[in-house]
Parts: sequence; structure tokens; C-alpha cells
Amino acid sequence: MNGRTTRAATGLTDTAHIILTRCTQGLYPAGSMLARAADLAAELHVPEVAVNSALSSMAGFVVLERTPTHRYRVAEQHLWRVHLPRPSLSARIAAEQIKREIQDGWHPTGRELPSLSAISNAMGMSADDVKRALRDLAGEGLIALPQPGRPAVVLYEGPEDGASCAPHLAYRAPGARFEEPSCPDGGR
Repeated sequence: MNGRTTRAATGLTDTAHIILTRCTQGLYPAGSMLARAADLAAELHVPEVAVNSALSSMAGFVVLERTPTHRYRVAEQHLWRVHLPRPSLSARIAAEQIKREIQDGWHPTGRELPSLSAISNAMGMSADDVKRALRDLAGEGLIALPQPGRPAVVLYEGPEDGASCAPHLAYRAPGARFEEPSCPDGGR
């Protein structure tokens, strides 16, 4: 990082974490102009005030540069003074499991995921690891982060011919009824 001191982005808001994830993954490449705050808020399914706060804090870490027209451009990564901490193994496993279930049609577009506590209990993982997994999936655009008192919502839209819907053991809260996903071809 050219001798610059960087720190892990552990104190960033969820919205800032998602934007940083998208910058890191190249979804918002270096040199690109970000959409206006209202448009980003709609894209990320968060309040505009959360986007404005995130953009301001990320400018402080030189991830974003403020232009003379009061827009934000993604800075070259070697200038950044913050980086995403590597997720724990449990968080990576949780993210992959949830992602696979979304892509396989177990959690349809527009539907809510189970609550954070239900997912963490069913997976036998800490709520922090599941929360990190959900943040990373929101960074990929698969889900919208949960709003206060609400679970995350699935944004992923599978291929037109339907997801694979391959049967596998989906996580579920103890005692919950197991349901097959609804697939256009009956799941086979």
C-alpha cells in the first residue's frame, strides 16, 4: 500500500461496508463516478441519510474523492486508508451457504430471509459471523440488508430458466417445517 497506514474497516456502518465491498470487488471501479445519493439509496435499499453518512466517512478514508460538483469518485486503491478485514471462516461458510440457497431458489426474490438469530441458531454460528455474511452478500447485490426489526430481503433474480433447485439441507430454525422450493419444472 505504498507505505500508507491502513486500518481495518471494522467501525464502518453497514452501508459504508457495502459500498467498500463493491469498490473492492470492482463493481464500482477506481475512477468511476458514483451515482447520486438518492440513486445509491434506492440501489442499496437503505435510507438516503445512511448513504450520505457512508459517503462522507469513506471520503475521510480516501476511498472516495469529492468532486467540485459535489459528487463522489472512487479513488485509486493504493490511496485508500482503510481495507475490508478478512471474514472469519465461519462468516465465509455462512455466506456461501446462504448464497447457494438463494441461487438454488430456496429463498425467492422479494422474500425475507429468516431472522439473524434464526440463521445463526440453525447454522450453529455466532450472530456476528452471520451478520458479516449478510453484509458481504448485500455487497454482492444478492440481498438488501435488514432494516431495524426486519430480516434481510432477497434481491437476486435467477436465470430465466429457473434456479437449479437441487435438493439439499437448507438451514432452518429447530422445529420449523421443511419446504421444497417452488421450481418452474417441479424441481427436477
